[in-house]
Amino acid sequence: MKNKLELTARHFDLTDNIRDFVEKKLKKFDKHNKYIINMRMILEQESNRNHVELTIKTRDTIFSSKDEGYDLYISIDNVVDKMQSQLFKHRELFETRRKSG
Repeated sequence: MKNKLELTARHFDLTDNIRDFVEKKLKKFDKHNKYIINMRMILEQESNRNHVELTIKTRDTIFSSKDEGYDLYISIDNVVDKMQSQLFKHRELFETRRKSG
């Protein structure tokens, strides 16, 4: 999964702890690995707020989720959960189309 991940930090230095936390959280998407082309996460700090954006490009669509808050780790958790929900709904929709068509 590491080769598909682009991790960017804006307005702060990206530590190894944050990088490891992100990689651990994104392991949830390993089961979708054959469909994922690219993943991009942008971590941004503005004064005391953190903005996190995750974009996943698959063969047929691009998914995006965003979150902001005071705690960077909670924002990363929220973004990953939102993305997991989007991918699950898309997979369900795709499977129901295949069964009915």
